[in-house]
Amino acid sequence: MRGMDGSETNGEEIRPHDYNASLIGFYLPSSRIGEGWSMTFLRETPLGVFLFALLLVALLGGVMIAAALWARRNARAIRDLPPTRMSEMTRGRHLVWGHVSAPRLKAPLTGRPCAWWQVEVWESRREKQADGEMGYSWTQLRNEQSQQPLRISDSGAECTVEPYGATLMPSAYSDWRGDHESPSGEEPELHTEGPPGLGIRHDVQGTLGPRFRYVEQYIWQGAPIFVLGEFAEDERASRKRGAPAKWLAKGSARADDGTRLSSYLPPELKVSFARLAGPPLIVSTKHPKEVVETLELGTKAGLPFGLAFAALGAFMVWARYFS
Repeated sequence: MRGMDGSETNGEEIRPHDYNASLIGFYLPSSRIGEGWSMTFLRETPLGVFLFALLLVALLGGVMIAAALWARRNARAIRDLPPTRMSEMTRGRHLVWGHVSAPRLKAPLTGRPCAWWQVEVWESRREKQADGEMGYSWTQLRNEQSQQPLRISDSGAECTVEPYGATLMPSAYSDWRGDHESPSGEEPELHTEGPPGLGIRHDVQGTLGPRFRYVEQYIWQGAPIFVLGEFAEDERASRKRGAPAKWLAKGSARADDGTRLSSYLPPELKVSFARLAGPPLIVSTKHPKEVVETLELGTKAGLPFGLAFAALGAFMVWARYFS
């Protein structure tokens, strides 16, 4: 018997829904009628390739779900706490407003005066790729930030915030390109909306593209700022009778986290795990309402994609071992 497409069917009847499946690539003449091509492919794929693909899918899904839950947790923490004046603060968890009063620093790439900075430098290098071919890829040369505590003042009261491990939302950033590891030339443009984008992925690489990319982020002196965290009275600070207390805010991520986490984890992951393990410490120059809206948008966008990747991973396992 011949099917509607003229192929031999070995006497088996093709029902309309079977033929419709063949039109979208899920029917192969060499397979049983109605058997999915994707299931056959997953069963016949070498185990090493299958496990690599499964690990990649699981990693993408896990990262997206973790990021979405992290964003939702931070949004809820900000939304549930009313702002507290620093002069009226007590020991415990608070959302505090103030202005940055110290330290006085200069950003290392541009020399701009600021109270906090973070620097990233990338280089486009020609290297052997995963497929064995030579190609250009971005390699990070620097990722540093100032370690001096931020001092925040309001109504005569002061708070010291240790930035290590905090989620920082800075005042502005510059993102530009150059031909040398140390940038030169005109001062780059400042951006005040949003974080640095993923433009690095879209740069033309090679002899026609830029060799270096620089990103520098800043928190300005005198900038309005809010801090969400655990506050304790700074016992190291001398206090005059009747003067407002001086407060200290610390995150759960500390510089010595390497002593409590596995040594094979990179520093960035150690900080991330420590952030998730304890209550969030958020330092932002943006209004809390704006931050909550951004975090909730990230949750709505990331969670469905993460669940979709998780479902894809479960389907891959089912198709290979149980179908």
